[in-house]
Amino acid sequence: MLIYNPITMSEVLKMEVFRDAKLVAGEEGLNKEVSWIHPLEIWDDPKKWIDGGELIFCCALGVNDEETLISFFQQVLQKGVAGFCLQLHAHLKNTPSRMIELANHYHCPLIIFEQSVRFIDISRSLLNTLIMNVNPDYLREKQVLEENHWMTDWFYGRISNDSVRQRLKMDSAELTKFSYFSVLMSYHKEKVSHRHFEGVYLSLAKKLRAYFESEQFLFYPLFADGLLAGVVLDYGVNSTWKDRFYKVVKEVNADFLAKGNKDRLVLAAGQRSNHIEDIPWSYRTAMETIDVCQRFHIGQSIYDDLNLFFLFSLIDDAGNMERLQQYTSEQLSPLIEADYSQNGKLINTLKCYYECNGNKQLTAQKLGISRRTLYYRLEQIEEILGTDPLLPKKRLMIEISFVLQDYFKNEGS
Repeated sequence: MLIYNPITMSEVLKMEVFRDAKLVAGEEGLNKEVSWIHPLEIWDDPKKWIDGGELIFCCALGVNDEETLISFFQQVLQKGVAGFCLQLHAHLKNTPSRMIELANHYHCPLIIFEQSVRFIDISRSLLNTLIMNVNPDYLREKQVLEENHWMTDWFYGRISNDSVRQRLKMDSAELTKFSYFSVLMSYHKEKVSHRHFEGVYLSLAKKLRAYFESEQFLFYPLFADGLLAGVVLDYGVNSTWKDRFYKVVKEVNADFLAKGNKDRLVLAAGQRSNHIEDIPWSYRTAMETIDVCQRFHIGQSIYDDLNLFFLFSLIDDAGNMERLQQYTSEQLSPLIEADYSQNGKLINTLKCYYECNGNKQLTAQKLGISRRTLYYRLEQIEEILGTDPLLPKKRLMIEISFVLQDYFKNEGS
């Protein structure tokens, strides 16, 4: 991460510039590490301007209403700040008791300056300490991303193939050994700029390179359009590239920001090609892919895997959408009704059966059931549907209905 030897709030209070400061609450949080320092005087939704881990400086000038200050304080506490410094003044002579209660509840050190101080002097001193503790890996990663900034011209088709080859330090023969696609990373249902999370994204870029390399990819990261982006060169077996890519997605979520059983990060892959001149199209499709992933919070994040979602997103007529929902219900309601007594086993079985392309042995293995149990469930499914679920037209309709079901579920969430 950003800080090599992070400093704690306890260490902050021992600094000479804090000699006149008083800790009035939140003593249990003195072991919190400071990620950054941030003066903040924005009373309308201050949470938008912080990430968590900061030491906040506040003068509260012009605020005569304690409730405004208390509301502001509670919002920054909810973001997990490391500490809070408050300058008292003529209109705020005492620390509101509610602030003390909140600081103790959130274990956030609340530091009071009763005499006027220059926060700029304190900030400069703290900043110098933080910079001295910057992780060298962070600086190296930042340098790599800055050196790769030329790829922005590659994304937008403003650079020749010869220039790309020179930048990659590969000749034409070497480049024919790879397939290429662009990637973008962000958070589900959010567009998070690296300007607010640069330290996190630089750590992610470093980890991603290792994950990609372990799956026979080369990863060239950069910041483009405010997001962590990159070009991936694939030298593995062509038929396995999607499985290998999704392993990278799984690893990066497990290592960084997985919450419960839901991934919080989305790593979107654009159209894959054997030609470096197709990267602009791959970048455009990666942008489309990440938009769909953020909108519907779906597990797939490869452009080729989202064809039906792209089609559905183009339907903006309310009447047509309502009819599509009816169609989905017509196709799946017999299975859904039967599954009330099966705890969802029949639908999950059929989905897995389709994913395994009708391979019964593989389906049973993935579900962790015996083949006899699988045969029994498939017999039930065929009886409910009135036909073999693998018949091409029936399978197409049901698989489309499964996708529509996920589409409407995620659109409403």
